[in-house]
Amino acid sequence: MSDFHGCAFINTAGEVGNPADPVRLISQSHKKKLLNYALLLCERAECAQPEALARQLLILIDGAITVAKVMGDPEAAASAKTIAITLLERACSAPA
Repeated sequence: MSDFHGCAFINTAGEVGNPADPVRLISQSHKKKLLNYALLLCERAECAQPEALARQLLILIDGAITVAKVMGDPEAAASAKTIAITLLERACSAPA
């Protein structure tokens, strides 16, 4: 865990107060791309309400990264995986 530094986009955005700062805009762009990728996967899996599920998964991903970094919790990713499986089983006809 000592080599884990979290997400560079979360870390950097957290250091910049101005939402219009170019650093925050780059971080926002990255998170939008991650959201769009999650949405694509949810649509391919024929999930109910893919937009809502993709947003939940993005929060889960970033939450796990943050908990791992801030709390030093090496089990955060495994916990997030369990939650993601539950979400996918409930929302998708063919869970991943």
